[in-house]
Amino acid sequence: MIESSITKHDLLTENGGPKQSIEAREEPEPLYRKLFEQSIDAIFLVEKITGRYLDANVAAQKLVGKSLSELKSLTTHDLSPRNANERLRRVSANDEAIDFGEVEYVRSDGTERNALLHTVSLDERTVFGIAHDITELRQTKKTLAFIAQCGTLPGDDFFQSLTRYLAETREMDFVCIGRFAGDQTTVQTVTLYVDGKFEDNMSYPFPASAAGNIVEKTIYSFSENIRNAFPPLEALSDMAAESSFGAFLFGHAGQRIGLITLARRRTLADQQPLASLLKLVAIRVAAELERAQVEADLRLHAETLEKLVEKRTAELATRNENLEEINTALHVLLKKREDDKRKVEELIVSNVKSFVYPYIEKMQTASLNAKQRLLISIIETHLNELLSPLLNNIQQFNLTPKELQVATMVKDGKSTKEIAEVLGVETSSIDAHRNRIRKKLALSRNVNLQTKLRSLI
Repeated sequence: MIESSITKHDLLTENGGPKQSIEAREEPEPLYRKLFEQSIDAIFLVEKITGRYLDANVAAQKLVGKSLSELKSLTTHDLSPRNANERLRRVSANDEAIDFGEVEYVRSDGTERNALLHTVSLDERTVFGIAHDITELRQTKKTLAFIAQCGTLPGDDFFQSLTRYLAETREMDFVCIGRFAGDQTTVQTVTLYVDGKFEDNMSYPFPASAAGNIVEKTIYSFSENIRNAFPPLEALSDMAAESSFGAFLFGHAGQRIGLITLARRRTLADQQPLASLLKLVAIRVAAELERAQVEADLRLHAETLEKLVEKRTAELATRNENLEEINTALHVLLKKREDDKRKVEELIVSNVKSFVYPYIEKMQTASLNAKQRLLISIIETHLNELLSPLLNNIQQFNLTPKELQVATMVKDGKSTKEIAEVLGVETSSIDAHRNRIRKKLALSRNVNLQTKLRSLI
């Protein structure tokens, strides 16, 4: 409990101040005391020579973490040892106001508070010290500088780096950043930092009791018994957390998208500095949370599109394979049809040459009258016309009808003797026809005539 301080009137009388000066100030004394007590800056009354604290307002007691009775037993060497002798020397030798700049105050738990110190000399023995606490301002500046560069380096995860930083600089045993599910009742953690290490992410229902602990639109607080307020969070229960403080995160459209939760085993006495800091931190965290969600959505859209493309590509590949198979089958069928057609044509030509032409030739050598010879000639002409479309390949070599007859029978495998008997001529005549055929086809002696003729007839 902070004790009541002595009055300025008592101090000045006790320290041997001039009686006339005190009486002159008696009327405005309550006003001075009110300003002294309610000042947001720390005000100390210190003995110049020894540095002993004679009086201190509430802000000063809060700054150094000491009650007034404790302060009266201490000196500036105890609470701000760095350059304490130099400060006392200067205030003793100078009656003017002095700006000492930044001074460090060391608390009993080893933590330091930073303040801008000004002194105003009251008389030869006493001096007023006015200290403006800048600890939170310095910490806020450091935090904002950290946030500005956080997550910018390759491999640096913004959320993990920030939770670790908040835990270490704010002496927190538990720091968590989470995003709300669509129904706003379930939280999915993005990063979870407990007792100096990261834990696996998890989902938990946001307690309805939190609604009764919202300090402002963005800030919520549990000053004690946090384990009962967040029963699903086993980490808080296991660590025996007793106080929690956090900030809601809002998206660009004003919707609540997530939260930052900090907790520790000790009760959180002064919440305002942390609240101010979290308001600033929450802006960047919310932006990063939305950016991460957008990137995740884009990745999901890209993956979906890629899968659709892969599926469509596979379908087209299958269809192409089917078309190729169909094409191959058609080619086979067409080739077979062409082969069948060629074989039929060859069979027709071969049969006509083998079974029709020989008899026509015999009839031509027989004793016929003019009318009979004319009819035989007409028959031969029409037969040649009928066979000519089937002999396109061979016709380009300008074979005579007789050579064509010989060529057809050679193609069918007939020997020279067999051909001579069919045509009723000497074998020498057939040899002469074969030589002329080879010459017209431009065949060398090592090329088989029968094989060549099979490819043409």
